[in-house]
Parts: sequence; structure tokens; C-alpha cells
Amino acid sequence: MNRSLGHKRRNPANEAPELVADDRGTTPARCAVAGRIALKEVVASARPVIVVAGAASNAGKTWVCERLLETFASAGCPARAVKVTRTHVETCPRENDGCGVCEDLSTPWRIVQDFESLNQPTKDTGRYLAAGAREVRWLIVNPDHVDAGVRSVLAGIEGGPIIVEGNSFLDHVSGVDVAVMAIGDRFRIKPSARHVLDRIDVFTGRPGTESVVAELRRMSGLPGRPWVPADDIGRWILDRLD
Repeated sequence: MNRSLGHKRRNPANEAPELVADDRGTTPARCAVAGRIALKEVVASARPVIVVAGAASNAGKTWVCERLLETFASAGCPARAVKVTRTHVETCPRENDGCGVCEDLSTPWRIVQDFESLNQPTKDTGRYLAAGAREVRWLIVNPDHVDAGVRSVLAGIEGGPIIVEGNSFLDHVSGVDVAVMAIGDRFRIKPSARHVLDRIDVFTGRPGTESVVAELRRMSGLPGRPWVPADDIGRWILDRLD
């Protein structure tokens, strides 16, 4: 499976990351430490929990999740995949291209679990299933109800690893085993990614994106956090968890 990560255009290596608008035009305040969900209280028996965040839109979160799901499946411990989509209440980054996710949400959150809806080759959830996920859950949540939505989507999960895609999830939980940030090859970082920079364990992306990481390390105050090629990130995590 050969999918590129991020955008094609390269910026000079000495260009600072561009702060771009979040996916909803404005960004909710960062979740306070005291308000974060303790994962050990919600999914005590399901470990490890690995979260894939993205520096900006199209940074390659889904592609990285596929690599992780393939690695875990090959190792004989297929993982569950959870996708968290926070709806947009102002500016739509897709420019209202007809995806319908936000318009269809009539409740604070909705969880999609039926196989027919999820198993679409053009959807991220279908790609998760094709990559070897044992189960997929898709949380679509209003920005003001992320906490309750996360608790709901995790309810009833027992045993085995969980791979979660979403900056909002990482912002609202504590006790993640590994936090990954996907880096595109443009120097862009959205505010929701800044919320979680100081909690990232490893940066990943396709070859060439390591030039972005030096500035992100500086911004996060975590100079020792490594960059690992996306094709190797699954094995790197398995080795770390052993």
C-alpha cells in the first residue's frame, strides 16, 4: 500500500512552522489537566492505547494508523481502531464538499459501529478494516461534548490494543501508552496540535519530514522526542512496549 503522507510541496528547512486555523475555524480551549479522562478507569483491561495526532490537516494520521494496524495484526494481536471526528461549527476546511458529517449530527455525539457503514474503501474506517483492525468505532462529536463522547466510544472495550486517530482524544485523556504525531512535509501546525505537543512521545512521517521536527521539538520543549519513518513506526512502538 503506497500512499503519500502530507502535501507534495516542500518548504525550505529553515522556515518556521506556519500556524494555521484549526479544522473548525476557531479552536476550543485546551482541556485542563484536572478535566482529563483517566484511561485506566475507562478501559482498564484494553492495553496498550496508542493515539495518532496530526500536526495539520492532511499530515497523514490515517496512513500512520494503517501502518500501526498492519504491524499489530502481523504480530498476532490485531488492534481496535477508534476514529474521533470533532464537528465544525464555523469554517469548514473541506469547503462543504458534501461529506455530510457535521450536518448529520443532531445529537451531542454519535458512534458509528455497523460494518456496512464503516467498510467503505473511500473512508478512513474502511482503510482501517482493510489494514487488519479487529473492530472499528467512529465517534462524531460536537466540540462541547468531547469528554462524554470519548467515554461513550470506549465503553465496553475489553482486552487488546486500541489505536485512536484524533487530536481531540489526546487532549481530553490521560494515561495514553504512546502518543504519535504525524508530520506532513509542509511547515504547518494547527492550534489543536499545539494543545498536545508537550504530550507527544514520537514524531513520524515519510522521508524528508524529519526537517520539520526540529522546530516542533523546540516549540514543545521536548528536544529528546525522536522522529521515526512512518514505515517503521509500528515496529518502533512494539519494541518500546516489550
